[in-house]
Amino acid sequence: MTKRKLEMPDVSGKTVDTITLYDDPAYGRELTIRFVDQTELSVTVGVRQYAAVRHFEVASGRTLYENNEAKL
Repeated sequence: MTKRKLEMPDVSGKTVDTITLYDDPAYGRELTIRFVDQTELSVTVGVRQYAAVRHFEVASGRTLYENNEAKL
């Protein structure tokens, strides 16, 4: 499985002034990094909801359909 990543080369080498972590129940957690040049990087981390779906025969347990990551 290939891991996806997000790189931000525009902030490479900048000097950090402050780092703040907010907890917002509606949107998830947000990390803000303010740099001394008065720019800011904001990263919001939300919760991904999914459903594990399986259709199977009760007597035999044979799986007819399965999807472990049906997005909601």
